[in-house]
Amino acid sequence: ENKDEKIKSKIKNSLHEVVGQKIESPKNKQMKISAKEYFGFNEESTPKQTEIRATRITEPIKNTSIWGTLNSLLRQLIFEDLRGKLGGTYSPHVRLDKNLGHHAWSVSVGVKPELTKQAEEIIKNNILKIALADKKDKDLKSRFEETQKMRLENILTLESSAGEIADFAIDDLANFEKIKNVNEGLRERLAVTFEDVCSLAKKELLPEKLFWFIEEP
Repeated sequence: ENKDEKIKSKIKNSLHEVVGQKIESPKNKQMKISAKEYFGFNEESTPKQTEIRATRITEPIKNTSIWGTLNSLLRQLIFEDLRGKLGGTYSPHVRLDKNLGHHAWSVSVGVKPELTKQAEEIIKNNILKIALADKKDKDLKSRFEETQKMRLENILTLESSAGEIADFAIDDLANFEKIKNVNEGLRERLAVTFEDVCSLAKKELLPEKLFWFIEEP
């Protein structure tokens, strides 16, 4: 065996060892801390916003483009609700970190402390909007189609940072033993359906499965 074959064999064996592990829901659903007390900030350096983060450790799925479309759709819905109901242009972040054997999903946003509860509800309600969507929900399905179109255009124009390209390449090598080209990525995104996105949200992101981290000023 040459060096490359040994590396591939090691990756394949590692995948065999970790795939299939069961991911449980967290026993503790929330942790709340004061940034000022926990980190010892003085008045000048204490953050002015409350940071809200919901996380979930999930089992890997083969077509991670489903996560990509779900995250893009969810981010847009949360952003619009935050702006419309709280009157601010708060910018939520929704991401998936892919690791060998598990994925780490998260949504986070910083808001004024007095708006914490409202922001939590907005996040929960929009997750449920997708997770419990009726297949005949024309409005949400239309939003899904817009998101799909945007993501397809992005991959065709290669609108990714150097860091993202490197991350994607490492993920491909670890999970598929090769780096996927643009056509393969395009096929994966084209294969994502509205039902795929809703089913994944229902399987992984229902409120009882999330862990909430609240960092107050």
